[in-house]
Amino acid sequence: MQKELSGTLSDILKKKMSRTVDVKSVMASPVVTVLFNESMKTAVMKMVEHQIGSVVVMSGGLPVGIITERDVLRTVAEGRDVNK
Repeated sequence: MQKELSGTLSDILKKKMSRTVDVKSVMASPVVTVLFNESMKTAVMKMVEHQIGSVVVMSGGLPVGIITERDVLRTVAEGRDVNK
């Protein structure tokens, strides 16, 4: 029998996340990056290789964005070519 959840999402999250967890204990490191002019396929291959859900996009040595699994799904759903 499942317990029924009650309260707002915010209340539920506060109860479930009452313990402190440092970001460093769950983050992926080192940071996996792709260059601004690389293909979406390159980003996807890096996500697969490193078993992560996102990569940081770099241009001129600086982070300029992030590509996530959701971005990949949206791109494919729109019928766009991920090789570009």
